[in-house]
Amino acid sequence: MKTPYLTISKIQQAVKFLEKRKTHARGIGNKEWENEFDNAITVIREMAGGRFKLMSDLPEVTGNNLPAKFIEEESWLRQPGETNAAYHAFCLYRDYGGDRSIKKALTRSNTPMSRSGIWQAWSKKNLWVRRSGDYDKHLDNIRRSERENTFREREKKHLAISQKMLDLVEKRLDKFDSEELSQGMMMEWLKNCVSIERESLDSEAEEGKPGNLKQMQISFFEEFGGV
Repeated sequence: MKTPYLTISKIQQAVKFLEKRKTHARGIGNKEWENEFDNAITVIREMAGGRFKLMSDLPEVTGNNLPAKFIEEESWLRQPGETNAAYHAFCLYRDYGGDRSIKKALTRSNTPMSRSGIWQAWSKKNLWVRRSGDYDKHLDNIRRSERENTFREREKKHLAISQKMLDLVEKRLDKFDSEELSQGMMMEWLKNCVSIERESLDSEAEEGKPGNLKQMQISFFEEFGGV
């Protein structure tokens, strides 16, 4: 059997070499090189997962094959064992929006593209795609609830307006001379007010079904001169 090229000992040697180069870069004051060597070391260690496996060899974690300590409820929050750096990177990715990608999140946050390797490793290990999808659903539920509350408050206002209209009609009727008020005019006013009130009550009965909430139209007859 052919001996694999990337053995544990060789990977350890590579890490030691990078650590020496990082120390040298720090010694000569080259911060950019120091960061690059540090990123490379971090990527190798993350990919290794404590066993020096390559990222392509890491198992895909989907469906029921979840990490032992994975918390499904509010999965978009920090998971057990997730480091500060990994969770901060996830938040930048999560908060980008529905068309998110690691490259887009790196660009928006002004994070060097050299960090893409470690982000990809964190994404696979910590289920970024699944958790971001859960977060999108969570935000959608909040927006839908707010819309429904807005509709309900609007319907309450419409009902209050219709009740005030009925009061106005009643006061106006008290002031009218019976000879001046035609039966047809009185019936039209009453019909309009009762119709508005009934629509408001029907909408309240359908609470919890946003598709049945209606925008009501309130109109006054030209003959109605106010109180």
